[in-house]
Amino acid sequence: MPGDLQVIEPTVAPEPGKNLRVLFIELCRLGDVVCALPAIRIFRGHYAEAEITVLTEPGYEGIVDAAGCGCKAISFVGENKLLSTLRTLSYLRKNSFDLVVSLSPAKRNSLVAFFSKAKIKSGYFTLFRKISGLDESIVKIFVKRSVKRAGQFKRNENIIKRALKPLVALGLDVRVLGKTLLLPKSVETDAIDFLTRVKKYRKTISVQVCSSSRFRDWPEENFIKLFNLLKNYDILVFGSEQERQRIDRVVNDSDCNIIPVIGYPIIQAAAMIARSDLFIGLDSGLMHIADSLCVPMVLIFGPSNPVVTGTINRTAAIISKNFECSPCRQDICARKIKCMRSINPEEVFKEVIKKINV
Repeated sequence: MPGDLQVIEPTVAPEPGKNLRVLFIELCRLGDVVCALPAIRIFRGHYAEAEITVLTEPGYEGIVDAAGCGCKAISFVGENKLLSTLRTLSYLRKNSFDLVVSLSPAKRNSLVAFFSKAKIKSGYFTLFRKISGLDESIVKIFVKRSVKRAGQFKRNENIIKRALKPLVALGLDVRVLGKTLLLPKSVETDAIDFLTRVKKYRKTISVQVCSSSRFRDWPEENFIKLFNLLKNYDILVFGSEQERQRIDRVVNDSDCNIIPVIGYPIIQAAAMIARSDLFIGLDSGLMHIADSLCVPMVLIFGPSNPVVTGTINRTAAIISKNFECSPCRQDICARKIKCMRSINPEEVFKEVIKKINV
């Protein structure tokens, strides 16, 4: 069954040793990478001397380094995902690993793990039914003969627990840890210097106005109204270069001290969020970074499930309308994304004041 958690026999973990070479694979979005860090940290606790490599998307290497696991983070850049995947497979042909761990059911994770030459593979191995040119029967034979099913992917399970299951399949003792990030001192110093130059007020609020899906975005006019209610705070607005136009529209129509933080490396953005008094965000990667840094949060959820992709910070305020159609697949909406539009700025402002004045 696609998405099952599987581990190639033997199901026991390899013996600890200096020469143990391990590859963790998480070729997904930023939030998935951040939520995979506890699993890598736990594995390091069992294998203190192992040589651990983490394969991730370009730009996320600094976040992996900040996990403090002593891992080597690598990524491969290409004009498209196919080319970067081919470069990854070329790397695997030249480098051998004793253990490969696929941390989520993403098809690219499965592809890389499948073609690795590791003695033991653990994780989510999806059947490649949609990849043209690949004989599905060969994949099925490989799975039937070589793979033992060790558990099933649950769609309503938090993604942190999802990333821990491949370790459970190996027989390792697993406990959920906080997603703590250890920021480099130099990056923290740069963040302090930056904020010293731009701050006008005593307290700072970090905000992400864009997510990776338009279905999870809160309307621009709602952010503008919210910002106009927050005139006595410095507001850092984070985003990528691709999100600049949306951020500029929000900033230009708001009457408060907004500091756009656009196109900064993720590790630098994390350092600024760490110095904030509050984070306001959507279901996004920066939300998980704020969670990892133990920053108080007010989160706006609509079509996605807070149980699955939400924070492990129990003190976070999650605003959601819980319509009967939520959560959904986020590919089409007959209600014009009512679950996000129905959350008004005043109720978000009310939660912000509660959190920031604690």
